[in-house]
Amino acid sequence: MPKKEISNKVETNTLAIGLMLEEFEILEVLGQGSFEITYKARDTHLDVIVVIKEYMPNQFALHTETFEWGMQKFLDEAEVLRKFDHTAIVKVLKLFKANGTAYFVMDFYEGETLGDYLDNHRHKKFAQDEVLSVMIPIIEGLKAVHAEGFLHKDIVPDNIFLRIIRPPILINFGASKNALGVESENISAIIKHGYSAPEQYFSNLQQDSSTDVYAISAVIYKMITGVRVVESTHRQSDLFNDNDDPIENIVLQYQDKFDKSFLETIQKGLSLKQKDRIQTIAEFQRGLLHEEDVSLLEIPNDKDSSGNTIYLFIIMLLLVVLGYLLLSEETKPREDTKREQNSSLYIVSKWIIPTDKSCKANGGEIEEGICKSNWDKAQKICSANNGRLATIDELKEVIKLCGGINIEYSDVGFSTSYKNIANKPYQACYKKEGFAYIHNFWSSSTYADNDTHAWFVDFAFGYANFDDRNYPYSVRCLPIGE
Repeated sequence: MPKKEISNKVETNTLAIGLMLEEFEILEVLGQGSFEITYKARDTHLDVIVVIKEYMPNQFALHTETFEWGMQKFLDEAEVLRKFDHTAIVKVLKLFKANGTAYFVMDFYEGETLGDYLDNHRHKKFAQDEVLSVMIPIIEGLKAVHAEGFLHKDIVPDNIFLRIIRPPILINFGASKNALGVESENISAIIKHGYSAPEQYFSNLQQDSSTDVYAISAVIYKMITGVRVVESTHRQSDLFNDNDDPIENIVLQYQDKFDKSFLETIQKGLSLKQKDRIQTIAEFQRGLLHEEDVSLLEIPNDKDSSGNTIYLFIIMLLLVVLGYLLLSEETKPREDTKREQNSSLYIVSKWIIPTDKSCKANGGEIEEGICKSNWDKAQKICSANNGRLATIDELKEVIKLCGGINIEYSDVGFSTSYKNIANKPYQACYKKEGFAYIHNFWSSSTYADNDTHAWFVDFAFGYANFDDRNYPYSVRCLPIGE
């Protein structure tokens, strides 16, 4: 994460550079908010760089009862985050108490926040593909979070981190800060002007998934217009006084540059009333991608007899066409046969899935049914299963044969990295081959310029990149001799 400016006043409240905090050596202060301080540190056991977040609310640190209550919320949130293993959600590695407060440790990534990027490119207006390449991973992460009954509550450009070698990631979840702000009657400390939905300004109003939808819509609005959404309470005031909504009607203003459904989805996501907003992040994603509306496939009303007759005629015609297609299909070579001729890698049965027992016995862990380990242990796990790790070229071949584009993520811009995400046949293909959406898979190939790093593949984006061999990635093996 990029270093932030820290005032002298803040510096006096921070841990000293070089201090040992359990096995972590504090290297520098990355930033400080109203409730926490963030550090860059080194794990001296693994010799890797990490981020440490310290619970330190600056306005009532001396109020023991409130401080203790907030610290528990801080740890509760970290515990929830630790359960997630998603490419778009910051990974919590450890949490502990020390120095009369609490800490949790996260992965460190090179890159910058979307907020920093926007500040450094003030005249930048994102194209639709560029928006999607940033936001689709974030939306996928939010879907996983919402599925567990959890909200982010602090989606702003500064909390979307653009990693150099991996897709964007959500950081700085705001649930505990939100609860602490309400408890301390300090709502102003948790409000993000231009991104907070109206219900976040009042402690007695219920927040739900549409609260995050409002915030993510506001982020996209900023990306495509170059300006921040007017504060939601000011918008309410203008409408109450019979004035027009002060934000742009993006459907009218940008219809020549973006798909209409894309713009309408954002506009609806910015509705002030929760009931008028898009209700789920999955629905929001479908709108952005203009996926087919299921309601268009509904059977007509039985009371409309003329419409019913036409409908039956269409069904009969479709059945005739379908019969023709099925008959003609018999004369074509089977697609599976073509695939087998192209590459033996393209057959699920050729891949070895390590057993849970062999995975754990050789230092791996099972997460969501998939064996994960660092690179060296991955080699041992495959060997224990009479197999080997695939080379990076063999993994790239799977991407190619599934119809994807091989990408080296650090060498491309926003729009290129989106192409495989938008390729629905490709997305279905690699999943059919048994490679999970939210996992990166180790190859046996080390990085030429640095043998402490090895290549991996993220099949969702179809890109190959290299990472520290100590990082835990997913393990699949090929039979020895294949």
